[in-house]
Amino acid sequence: MGRNSPRVCVQKISPPTSHLSPLTSQLGQAKFCSGLLNNAGKGVVPLHKVVWVTVRGTRTDDLGEQETVELGTKGDYFQKNESFYIVYPESEISGLAGTFTAWKVEPARVTLNKMGTAEVRQVFEEGVHHRANYITPYGNLPVGVLPRKVEVDLTEVGGSIKLEYELEMSRQKIGYHALSITVEEV
Repeated sequence: MGRNSPRVCVQKISPPTSHLSPLTSQLGQAKFCSGLLNNAGKGVVPLHKVVWVTVRGTRTDDLGEQETVELGTKGDYFQKNESFYIVYPESEISGLAGTFTAWKVEPARVTLNKMGTAEVRQVFEEGVHHRANYITPYGNLPVGVLPRKVEVDLTEVGGSIKLEYELEMSRQKIGYHALSITVEEV
């Protein structure tokens, strides 16, 4: 594989067999998912469907070298009020088996939550520097992002999120990242 050739990883999950997908069922410990569905009895009927999620990330280092990784998987898609939620399990391919990724998407802010063997809560707001603590089985790592672009185009049928940001670890800039997340009906 050439220096600038993208690495592509694809993860596949079995389709759901009930009104709750296996992904949501496995997230019993993630209270926000069950909370969204429980609110249906209170007059709020949230959108909930199984979708295909494609995450494509490109990292550019200080020398201009690029590395691209793409992941495709089935996930759960919720809407509550003005926010959309995208939830999917990570795999061994991503190096995060046992971790669930959840994106809370608001019109001007995107929040990444990872729960499981790795944990982090990272906020992306255009022009706002946010720091977080990335917890892994190997220890904790302080990370920060300074987004230059936060573009959200989601509706009830899916859409996309585009993030462009500088990433730092232990207060050291390690590169510029472009992340594209697309959500499509299955």
